[in-house]
Amino acid sequence: MAKSKGKKTYSDFEEQVKAGKLQPVYFITASDNYFLSRAGELLRDKITGSKEAKESFFLKYADETTGDEIIDLCRNFSSLFSANKIIVVKRCEKLGKKLDEILEYSQNPDPDTTLLLVFDKEYVLEKKLDSNISFYDFSDLPDDEYFEWVKSEFNSRGCIINTPELNLFISEVPCSFELVKNEISKIVNYCDEISENSDKTVTKEILYKFTGYDTSYTPDELMSSILRKDTRNAIEILDNMLNKGAISEIYLLNIITGYYMDLMSAKTRGFDSIPTQCRDNCRDYN
Repeated sequence: MAKSKGKKTYSDFEEQVKAGKLQPVYFITASDNYFLSRAGELLRDKITGSKEAKESFFLKYADETTGDEIIDLCRNFSSLFSANKIIVVKRCEKLGKKLDEILEYSQNPDPDTTLLLVFDKEYVLEKKLDSNISFYDFSDLPDDEYFEWVKSEFNSRGCIINTPELNLFISEVPCSFELVKNEISKIVNYCDEISENSDKTVTKEILYKFTGYDTSYTPDELMSSILRKDTRNAIEILDNMLNKGAISEIYLLNIITGYYMDLMSAKTRGFDSIPTQCRDNCRDYN
């Protein structure tokens, strides 16, 4: 495989598929299923004409299917419904030594098969697989694309969200696409309940109210109290968010960890040289 010349995201994958430039084999890293599900729909729509058509779509797991079975399915299975087939294999880090056989298949793939091999992102980084295999990263987007994606998720549900509120939402919700989508759905449902007209604008008050804060009991105020060593106020804010606002303890821990990681990055010499996997594990804990 050719060495990757740059980070490729779901946006690049989507652009290529829509342009009809399909590859027979895709190597993918993903931390959740959001973009992977969209990729399956996109490929089914492009190849079979309907994203709902699953007659020639196969979902396999590498810890339940051998490398030989995957290759046999690619080469030998024929469908009465379509000459083409789409195969998605998750947990490919479990292939182990059989990965060499998959790599060999990728050099001479079946022309009627589109194969998506999905790996855990941390495994790929640890084993440095991306040094000689070109991966599409389905667990990340450039900042500007992520901003537009979040905005579009609100807009597609009939809600208006302006830049200050959008920035607030992005800063408060961990960057997990499935989690973000679920949080947006909850906020939109709340807006539907309180809106008296068709103008459903997401305000800061709605964001604070929905996530269980009020303007005096926010993660910002909590961190400010901690840094000021105002223990009494910090405990009061924490009690309000956990017991009155019913905010998830894990979600709050994620936010606090993010603050401390930013402080460490700014104040600790050499922090940026710590292995990326270690830093990301701290930031992505949820």
